[in-house]
Amino acid sequence: MTTKASVFKNIDDTLKTVEIALKDLKNEIPERRIASIRNIITFGRSVTFAIQKLKKHVDGFDNWYKPKQQEMISNPLFKYFKDIRDEIIHEGKLNTNVSVNTTFFSPLFLQYMPKPPNHSSFFLGDQNGGSGWIVKNDDAEEEKYYITLNKDFVDVQLSLEGLPQDLPYEDTSILNLCTIYFDYLKNLVVEAKELFS
Repeated sequence: MTTKASVFKNIDDTLKTVEIALKDLKNEIPERRIASIRNIITFGRSVTFAIQKLKKHVDGFDNWYKPKQQEMISNPLFKYFKDIRDEIIHEGKLNTNVSVNTTFFSPLFLQYMPKPPNHSSFFLGDQNGGSGWIVKNDDAEEEKYYITLNKDFVDVQLSLEGLPQDLPYEDTSILNLCTIYFDYLKNLVVEAKELFS
């Protein structure tokens, strides 16, 4: 049988999962970027499911949560994340776009870049939004070796596909949108604790 304390623990644990995924996203590790976005979106929604479990343990929950629920439904970013979460859960898909902006990039740069052992070719802006070298491992299989490029010369951006046009944010980078979502959820949890702990 669940208790109010165990519900709050589940809420905290789920929010912590979102926070760790956001930290991974901030660290710009290309091979973890897509997994981080998926975790922020899916576990972010799970935070709201966990909060709703408080209803059985506290008085006045609906009076507090119904307006919050309406606020989330009417927010185009949160509705978009909810729809994306459904696609991730039910279809396993997360559609993204990669854009590469260069002020100046020449294949000559490759001659002067540090190269890992067994490199065979260079890639710019893969599906994770990363760049680097293709290398052959000990089993002669190809792997990616990511490097950080100078953004003054080459800026590779990963973006979410199908973002709503009416988002009220100037910065629609994945990191900013995920940070906005996390901050809202964190404030929601803080408010729930203040009211119902």
